[in-house]
Amino acid sequence: MEKATTPISLHGSRNKGFTLMELMVVLIIIAIMSAVVYPYFKKGMESIKSQREKAYLELFFKRALILSRFDRRAKIVSLGNNGSLLLDGKKPKKSIDGVKELKMNGKKVKSIAILPASFYTITIVFDKYNYSFDLYTGEIELKKD
Repeated sequence: MEKATTPISLHGSRNKGFTLMELMVVLIIIAIMSAVVYPYFKKGMESIKSQREKAYLELFFKRALILSRFDRRAKIVSLGNNGSLLLDGKKPKKSIDGVKELKMNGKKVKSIAILPASFYTITIVFDKYNYSFDLYTGEIELKKD
């Protein structure tokens, strides 16, 4: 009958796992790789957030325009106490918070009446950037400070 053999490393002792030095080297390599990738990840997340906010704002103002054309009445867009946009005094289901101020054609306002035929530009100002929305063409533009 043959004896079962166990694998033996080059050093002559039994190999039971990784050494502390090998684990430290692997952790250092992972840390360096993550430090290199993190700025790109952060920039990508900011881009996704701004695109989402841009889409929400576009839907918000297009909805206000469509409702005003359907009802043939003005819809009031105002800024809530907590920095959220309100449509006729109500917060929509999907809203954007953190708005600092509203501007219409470059002048600061508290509320904006969106008429069935609106020909002006609305600017929504946040901390580090703002959006300009042309109600006539429906185009929205992101501007960073």
